[in-house]
Amino acid sequence: MNIKDFLQHVQDAYAALTDLSIIMLDLQHQPVTKVSNITKLAELILFSPDKPFPPSCFPNGDNTQWQRPMVVQTGYWGVKAIVAPVLVEQKVEYFIWAGAFIEEETKPIIKERCSQFPNSQIWLQVIEQTKEQTISMVEKS
Repeated sequence: MNIKDFLQHVQDAYAALTDLSIIMLDLQHQPVTKVSNITKLAELILFSPDKPFPPSCFPNGDNTQWQRPMVVQTGYWGVKAIVAPVLVEQKVEYFIWAGAFIEEETKPIIKERCSQFPNSQIWLQVIEQTKEQTISMVEKS
C-alpha cells in the first residue's frame, strides 16, 4: 500500500469517528487526499464557486511555529473548521482541514447572511439541516 492510500484509509476512519469532513493538503494547499465523509455544508464550503478553496484560514509563509490545531472561520461567517498542522520531524509538512460546523447559537445569524450568498436557497436549506455544535464538542472529537 502506498503512502497516499494509507493516509486516505486513516483519514476515512477518523472522519467516520468524528463525523467531520476531512481533507489533507500540502504546503501549497493542494489536496493530498480526497475529502472523507463529505457533508452538504462542507461541500458548499469546499466547492463554492464564489470563494475558491482553500480560504484564508491557512497560514502562508513560515509555518515552523505552528504546532497545534486551531478552530478557524471558513470564509463564511459563523461556519467554522479545524485546521491542524501535520508535523514530520518537528516540521510542518501537511495541513488537515476538518469541518465544516456551525457554532452553537449562531444559526439564526448565519441564515440571515445566507441571503447574500449565490444560491442562497441551497445555503438556507443546508444550514437549517446542519446541527449546531459547541467548539468544545468538536475539539473533543
